[in-house]
Order: sequence, then structure tokens, then C-alpha cells
Amino acid sequence: MTTSFERLGLNSNADLVNTSTNMTVQTKESTISSLHGKTSQIQENLCKDYYSTELNHISEKLQFNIILMGSPRVGKNQLINAICNGENKAEISASLNSCTKDVTCYFLEDNQQQMPGVKPFRVNFYDTPGIESWTDQGGTTAMRKFIEEKDSVCVIYCAAPGTFADLAQIRPILKFCQEKKYFELSSARICGRMPFEKKSFQFNIAVCGSTCVGKSTLVNALCGKEVAKTSSSLCSTTNEIKKYVLNRTCQSVNEASSSTEYTITVWDTPGIESWTIDNVQKHFTQIMVESTPLCMIYCASPGSFARLDQLKWLVETCIKSNIFCALVCTNKYSGGSKQRAEVLKDFHSLLTSYHAMTREEANIKYYGNVALCTSVNSIIYEDMDYGVRKDVEGINELIFAIITSLKDDKLVAWCYTIAENESFWLTMRDKVVELFNISRPILEELLQKHGKDMAKFIIPLVMNAVFKKL
Repeated sequence: MTTSFERLGLNSNADLVNTSTNMTVQTKESTISSLHGKTSQIQENLCKDYYSTELNHISEKLQFNIILMGSPRVGKNQLINAICNGENKAEISASLNSCTKDVTCYFLEDNQQQMPGVKPFRVNFYDTPGIESWTDQGGTTAMRKFIEEKDSVCVIYCAAPGTFADLAQIRPILKFCQEKKYFELSSARICGRMPFEKKSFQFNIAVCGSTCVGKSTLVNALCGKEVAKTSSSLCSTTNEIKKYVLNRTCQSVNEASSSTEYTITVWDTPGIESWTIDNVQKHFTQIMVESTPLCMIYCASPGSFARLDQLKWLVETCIKSNIFCALVCTNKYSGGSKQRAEVLKDFHSLLTSYHAMTREEANIKYYGNVALCTSVNSIIYEDMDYGVRKDVEGINELIFAIITSLKDDKLVAWCYTIAENESFWLTMRDKVVELFNISRPILEELLQKHGKDMAKFIIPLVMNAVFKKL
């Protein structure tokens, strides 16, 4: 390997010490300013390859390691000080003795308060003992291990005219660095070397309403599988607060980083007619203690019992706590159109006291990003005596309506809640594609290759689009 060294003109020790405060501050600001451009570029690359929750998690860990090697008395420490604009980070001496007996770390740190819009960073300079102190292969092996452990972005070898340099010892190190591509590091490569840790989030969904109105059935319909126990008995199956836990793992777009875990707990509450004010507060407070629900779904079916004063307290509490409210008329065909209309009228009257209705679409009324109300049929309704049969209706539209109403991590958690609802992803794929700006050719390719199984391939595309917006 042919290696060339450029002669560096360094300031003398006296020059560094005597640099005026004004000049030092100016040169430091100049260096920091130039580094901001690089770190900003790195952050842009990080945003392309990682999720925003991961970036926030490592915002304090944006560090770069640089290793300096060379014989004693060649000016490694002076080089560090020169790079740091004369701040005398590294010890220097006019003595014939080497300053560096052991590996020493000096760092240049950004001041986040000066540039609040840019993530803070830190550059670590590792000054190593003189290379002639290495013994046979032991020193070479130790140095290679040290370089790899520090995950360095740059290795600097220093030599001065007339100084000792054992090229037989340095060649294996240079070859090692070349194989690891330390000489070809780009900002994208640096991003790939960032340390990421597993992050976990917990979210709640509260489902409330009278007994026998189909709360558990609605939960199962939304999730696309049976997670809640249901019964056709006249006795309530939910006599106490119950929770159903969904664990989801979100793998980073960049496979080198670890995953993010989402735990979504669906709370199925006792029939609301049994609630006193104290009970309402007790049940809902228990849910709130776990974590603020991303949404509250209230169920009432035509002809069912509903205490509007308790519902008003519930809705008001949710709105004040920034919890999205979905008021749903379940079992929409069980009581006739007149009774269904009365339930929806009560919902509308209550919600308009907090926010004006902003639009109506697909049988769903929206009240800003505060609430919505609609009617659904969670399971097939069939009356053999009258020859009436009604299929599942309104579930996919309700899911999509909540998607369009939530933001940030709440949106992510909701998408994971309904991740296994194959019917939704297939039926609503066109609206999903439009909302998240997913490439249609990619979608068509997935449809051709995987058919009905394409749902599980759409979800990663959606999640990627969601995280890009965070």
C-alpha cells in the first residue's frame, strides 16, 4: 500500500497559548459552525433511515471518535489542540519524555443552547502511546481491537521528519482500517454506526358503554381477531374492568438498529349504567394512571340504556385530557332506524356543545380532531323469522376515521392496534395509499405477488410513512 503524508504547519506551543480570547472564540465559533453543517446533514440521513422516536432517544449520543497514532514527540497532542482551535485540550511538553503514557481522551463539545435547532454533538480525540512501545504483534492486535471498540470515524497517523516510525507495525493497522472502510466514511456510514437502544411505548384505548351493547364484539371487530370474550346471554360479560393487551414490535427501517416495542392495552369497562359519579371517576382514573388513552370509544345500541349525564362527564374529561372520543351506535339494525337515529341525535347534540361538526363522510360525523360519531354493525345481523340479514358494516370506515383524526405516536399505536385486521387493509387500501402517499405501482406489485396476504406487506409501508411525518 502506498501511503503519503502531507506536512502540516502547526502553531507553536507559545502561539496556541498566546492566542487572544477574541480570536479563539471566533475560530471556535467558525469550527462549530462548520461542524453544524455536517451534523445537520447527518441528521437528515438519520431521518431517512430511522424512526423519529429512535432519533429522540439518541439525541444526547451523537458522538464521533477519532484516534491518533504515531511515535512520541511528533505533535499528536499539538494537532489535537490545533483542531480544537488552541483550547489546549491535550497536554503538551517541551521535555524529551513522552506526554502520553496511556490512551487519553480529549473532547470537543457543541453548546446546544447556542444552536437550539441542531442536535448537540461531541468529538472524542483518543491520543495513543507512542507506536514504538508496541511489542511484536501484541501492540498491533491491541490497537486493532481498540479501533473497533471505539467505532472510530477517523484514524490519524502522525509522523514528523526525523522521527522514529516502524512501518512494519503500522501497515497492518492501515490495512485493517482499509478493510473496515474507515478511509471511506461518509455521513451515511456515520449514521449507520450510531448506537440505538430498544425503546418501548405504552398506549391505552378505553371502551365504555352500557351492558349488552356489543363493546367486546366491537373490540374484536376493530382488532380483526378475538381478543375480548363475548356472550349472547342477557347477563353482562363485563362485570369489572378488564384489559386486553396487544404487543407489537416495530422494526427500524435500518436493520442495524434495534426495534421499538408498542404495548396497546384495550380496557373494557363495566356497563356504564351501574356507574355512580364516584365509580365513573374510579374506573377511568385507573385507566389514566396506566397512561393517557389515545382514544375513548363509547358504545350505545338502539333502545339501550344510557345515562347522558355520565356520558357528558366522560366526554368532557377526555376532551380536557386531549383524548380523542369516538361515540359509536353499535348493533345498528337491532332496534330499528328510529331508535338508531335517536342515539345518533344524542351523540351529535352532546359533541356540538364542545366542537362544531366540521364534516360528514361515509356515515361519520367529525368534530374537528376532538371527536366523531357513527353507527356500525360489528357482526352479521340476522333475523330468520323476517328474512332479514345485514352484513358487518361501518367497521372499516370507523378505523379509517380514527386514523385520520390521530397524530404522531397515537396514530402509530392505533395502526398497530388494527394491524391484524386483514379486511381493513384490503378493503380500504386505496384510501390508505392516498392518505400516506404510498406508491401505487408498489401496491399493485404486492397485490399480484401476495393476493390477500398483501395486508401484512402494506403495514410496513404505512408505518414508514407515518414515522416520516413525526
